[in-house]
Amino acid sequence: MKRKTRLLIYGAGGHGSVVLDAALRSTDFDVIGLIDDDPALLGKEILGVEVLGGIEILKKDGPLSDAAVVVAIGDAKRRKEVVGRVERLGLGFVAVIHPSAVIGGDARSARDRFSSRSPSFTPERKSAGMRSSTQERSWSTTA
Repeated sequence: MKRKTRLLIYGAGGHGSVVLDAALRSTDFDVIGLIDDDPALLGKEILGVEVLGGIEILKKDGPLSDAAVVVAIGDAKRRKEVVGRVERLGLGFVAVIHPSAVIGGDARSARDRFSSRSPSFTPERKSAGMRSSTQERSWSTTA
């Protein structure tokens, strides 16, 4: 049986919750927590997964150093900055691909990419409603 990759998701906002949902549905990952630099989110749970803290909890030889990271921040400039900070810590990145995504046989995915297949319905953060995206999306954590 294939060993699941321990995964940390950096970003606990809207994009983070979409990536988290895909990772939880995948058989490839053991999601161990969320990372977000907003102290107001510390200890909160999103889809049953706790926000563990900010970047300060990531240490090269710390207890989370064996986990892979996916940076799930929608703002490209901020995402690029965070990717650089995580890279300097020597942590690895992975691609999170939603299990329902259709990927061609000769397609390759970057190590730091999230892919979803539409339509995707994601939980609203402040209401019980759902929002829908009707286009296929792919976000890179590097630009």
